[in-house]
Amino acid sequence: MRISSTLIKSILHKGNSIDTCPKKIYETYLTGNYKTAESDVMRKGRYFESRVLDPDKNGQLVDLPLLRNGERSADQIRIDEQIKAFDIVTHNYGMIVIKEGKSRNTQIPVRKKVEYEEYPNVEIVIDAVIDLISPISIRDYNLDAAIFDLKLPMDRNNEHGKFSWGLPQYMDHTQAVLYSHILNLPFFYLLFDYKKNDKGHKLIPVATLSMFPEGKTAANEQSYLLAKQREIDLKLNIKEVIRLIMEWDYKGYPEFGSDDNCKKCPLNPLYGGNCIHHNSIKET
Repeated sequence: MRISSTLIKSILHKGNSIDTCPKKIYETYLTGNYKTAESDVMRKGRYFESRVLDPDKNGQLVDLPLLRNGERSADQIRIDEQIKAFDIVTHNYGMIVIKEGKSRNTQIPVRKKVEYEEYPNVEIVIDAVIDLISPISIRDYNLDAAIFDLKLPMDRNNEHGKFSWGLPQYMDHTQAVLYSHILNLPFFYLLFDYKKNDKGHKLIPVATLSMFPEGKTAANEQSYLLAKQREIDLKLNIKEVIRLIMEWDYKGYPEFGSDDNCKKCPLNPLYGGNCIHHNSIKET
């Protein structure tokens, strides 16, 4: 069984089960028989990453659609400006970005086998692709190596929804804790946004146990205890995901049709699938 941060977050939110469709999980995350349609936001993110880190898995640069007159959109122009700013920002942070050769440190696939005594007969591996592993040297952080995950939000200071980068303490940091757990390295989000009048960047460190190699001290006690709880929660969440998937497997991965589950689901006949349980009725 392959576990990823995306799989965990598609089933749980901060440790709590969310309304999801086991059949959709099976076909999209577990087997890869279907691919979820790429949103405009996701494509912009891949466009940015393909230029500052590495082309996509096929070795191609990701493009954005041009306007009818053949010109770039306003969003693309601002994103292109951030692409140019990336090298300056990483240089100022003492970071190193190597895209090719044996020393390459971008888009690194990682796989770690884990075992749980509750599931002795289940082979479990954790999969991840790390955007960047690099040293950093700024203010409070002077590290030989850390994990950096690039994000391209529209607004780095947004305070609403799941991606409230202006209030990161309220977000679900499963990805950060999982990646840090796999590699035993500190984790940072590196954000570049494309706001019309105030585009910029933001570095967000995440409290994980790897941030505190010295253990708990009087100075870091609050952050250390938060990191320790996050590590405990991660292990519990992985176990819960395994339990649910095994339960769904026994039941044959039933379909749970709902407006949220079926909206943009590749199994929905509206998007080329053949699921007869699709539901477009939104409950209020």
